[in-house]
Amino acid sequence: SKGINVLSYFKREIPTYCFYGLKNVGPVIDLTHLKNLEISSYAFTTCDGIKSVHFPEGVLIGEAAFGGCDNLTEVVFHGLPYGVDDDVFVLTNLKKVIIYGTTEEEFLNKVEFDSLKDLFGPARVIFK
Repeated sequence: SKGINVLSYFKREIPTYCFYGLKNVGPVIDLTHLKNLEISSYAFTTCDGIKSVHFPEGVLIGEAAFGGCDNLTEVVFHGLPYGVDDDVFVLTNLKKVIIYGTTEEEFLNKVEFDSLKDLFGPARVIFK
């Protein structure tokens, strides 16, 4: 199974609990072509099929949107997000985060977290 193609259904907002607990979502969620996207709280919580997520510049990610996604190991930000709420990646196995087009200081100021560890846990964070 190739999984659900999220992109064919949503253009601006992925609603709260939209894919909560679904196992056939993934393995790669590429949202980079969606501008001003809002991923609501718990939208993908416990979707174990997700391994990697690519976020567009200007994305707003709600609380625990990817929480409990056991197989999520990589996220890529293609520019500064608009905002990131608490516990977005709680209870995941995030190992690598790639952030394009910004610095650590600028990123932390934008997302309003004190440290990258507060947001991403022990994952390796790479700025390009």
